[in-house]
Amino acid sequence: EIVTETVYDELLGDYVNHYAVPIEGDGTRVGVLYAVNPQGYLASITDVPVFHGSGFYTILNDNCRLVGPQIPNQANLQPGTRLRDIFDIEETTEEEQFCNTVQEGSSGHFQLNMDGQKYAVTLQPLGINGWSIISLVPASVLDTFYNSTLVGSTILVFVAALIFIFLLYNQRRILLKNKSELEELAYSDQLTGERNFVKLQLDGEALLEKDDGHSY
Repeated sequence: EIVTETVYDELLGDYVNHYAVPIEGDGTRVGVLYAVNPQGYLASITDVPVFHGSGFYTILNDNCRLVGPQIPNQANLQPGTRLRDIFDIEETTEEEQFCNTVQEGSSGHFQLNMDGQKYAVTLQPLGINGWSIISLVPASVLDTFYNSTLVGSTILVFVAALIFIFLLYNQRRILLKNKSELEELAYSDQLTGERNFVKLQLDGEALLEKDDGHSY
């Protein structure tokens, strides 16, 4: 093992992790690089804000026990705590399904309760010691994020529709203006500004087509 379980060190009065990396030379092991760090060191690696600090990460071993770091606002949950004591699990099958996923080294998504609050739990294997890192985000935070995203998307679609309508209106206005200018060039005398012979013929034909009984 490169990293051991989190254990309590009576001399330091704190939980620590032991690290051991083999040193090899010429194909043989010549020694071991050994270190001991407080649990806080492991916590600094996983202390990444999730949803603006609403969620957090922690690590479980292949026995579904807490390795660390400690869960925020859960000082009673020390390393070695069972999954059942972390979450409000009432059905054994729910715990077995979660632990089987951990032991298989698979990823997964679950919804579990802790202190009466529902959490979205994402499980991802670390590939070392059979450990898995889990992220926990309150379901209420996800709902708020979803609603905010939905409102933002609706506003974006509405604005895009307004821009599209404006472009259509502007295009139509330009087409009508161009049509009017072309008709003026085609049917007006450039010298006098009055209608030309072509326009006179068109107006005459339209007048004759009415044929309301008058003589011309």
